[in-house]
Amino acid sequence: MAKGKDKVAKSLLDLQPTAMLDLFLLYPDAQKSPETYFAFHNGSSFKKGIIWQGVTYMPIGMEMDGFEINADGRINRPKLKISNDGFYMSNILRNYSDLVNGRVVKKKTFVEFLDDENFDGGNPFGNADSTAEVSSQEYIVSQKSQENKVFVELELTSPLDLDNFEINHRRIMGKYCYWQYRGVGCQYRGVPIQTDGGELFEDASGNNINFKGD
Repeated sequence: MAKGKDKVAKSLLDLQPTAMLDLFLLYPDAQKSPETYFAFHNGSSFKKGIIWQGVTYMPIGMEMDGFEINADGRINRPKLKISNDGFYMSNILRNYSDLVNGRVVKKKTFVEFLDDENFDGGNPFGNADSTAEVSSQEYIVSQKSQENKVFVELELTSPLDLDNFEINHRRIMGKYCYWQYRGVGCQYRGVPIQTDGGELFEDASGNNINFKGD
């Protein structure tokens, strides 16, 4: 077994081959700068960058909550608390409008699949395999929930969870239209359903009128 000469290799060698790693890609503006990202991992196990799929993930203190999968199908809104040492995260927030277009990709893999570059003489635990992902989950940055000199906390959500998000400063509400029915901005082109006051149409005898489309 090759013995790593640098600190990261030695730290990795202390782990078991089946040790699972959580790796994060933060895209601060997925719309305007889709190729720009920051790659990091939780530095609790080892304190240097590790290489996976050709990307170097730098160590940074993190706390994760709510990433587990619910059996009832509910969509989680996990929270990611990231160290703000040296105002690292504050600088990212300032340069990218508080991550209003931010996305986070969370990857999982085993130590045995890490790139050979992490070790002196190649990966001693197995064969490096950039395709051997346990999982890859994508989240949207819903909001910055906390920011101080110690940490920044981000609330994440699934791209499938659109309820209560805002597009052009208009909030999306499930089952409801933002505009007043048949009012300014509604642009409804179907048959009339109700009056502007929300009442059903009636004829002179008080009977409901049902309009039929073309």
